Amino acid sequence: MTVPGDAIVPPATIGMLGGGQLGKYAIVAANAMGYRTIVVDPSAAAPAGVVANEHIVAAYDAPAALDQLAEHCAVVTTEFEHAPAAALDALARGVRVAPTATSVAVAQDRIVEKTFMVDHDIAVGPFVALRAGDEIPGDIDALAAHGAVVKTARLGYDGKGQVRVANGEQVADAWAELGGVDCIVESLLDLRVEVSVLVGRTSTGESVTWPVAENVHVDGILDVSIVPARIDAGLADRAVALARSVADALDYVGVLAVEMFAVGDDELLVNEIAPRPHNSGHWTLDACRTCLF
Repeated sequence: MTVPGDAIVPPATIGMLGGGQLGKYAIVAANAMGYRTIVVDPSAAAPAGVVANEHIVAAYDAPAALDQLAEHCAVVTTEFEHAPAAALDALARGVRVAPTATSVAVAQDRIVEKTFMVDHDIAVGPFVALRAGDEIPGDIDALAAHGAVVKTARLGYDGKGQVRVANGEQVADAWAELGGVDCIVESLLDLRVEVSVLVGRTSTGESVTWPVAENVHVDGILDVSIVPARIDAGLADRAVALARSVADALDYVGVLAVEMFAVGDDELLVNEIAPRPHNSGHWTLDACRTCLF
């Protein structure tokens, strides 16, 4: 991969919305390379704030905090997908932002995310959107005939914000349990294995990937990643190509995780994306010449 002509080099300042553990790893890497770093996070105890050159303790969309980032940073990024897309969009008027607000907005809403994939001919599992205040669609029985998962469209993660149902009749109760907010209902699949591909993509469209990871979850939380994934080489190559196609469709800049389901004999379906470093890439810290951070 070549370095873009407009590359941002040390000792430029990198700003980050979010101060979690993934942000901490990224800030440590940036500092080691000679960059200056600023984190915005409302928690005074945010892990990334401890290692950054400056920690602005404020809401992610606080105007004064965003003004400081725009004034002092050469680029602003995020370490979690729930940073307000509107804040990233506001920042982009005065400073480079990567990934873009558009990319983050797609990942923030499961309905938008799945619809984006369908619109770009990227395969996903069967799903139905439930919009707050609307009636449950009539085709829900067919979708959930062999079981389904009802998930909140926004803010759900690590098994939170979701309820498994055995059939369509249980969807209404599950939706009510989740507060009647916008949700998505996804059919249970004949899952062979879940894999993820981490893509690093530049502003000029060049990309690299790390080896495909096989992910094992416990109670909806990633427990173990096995690398390389225990799948045949042909399927691994297709997973990499699929992840790159997602990054290209988003015109993505930065590190993107694409989680996929392998179902049946050889079908790959995109489950979800994470516009940030991802837990399934922690192994790159010790095992790779260039880690995802």
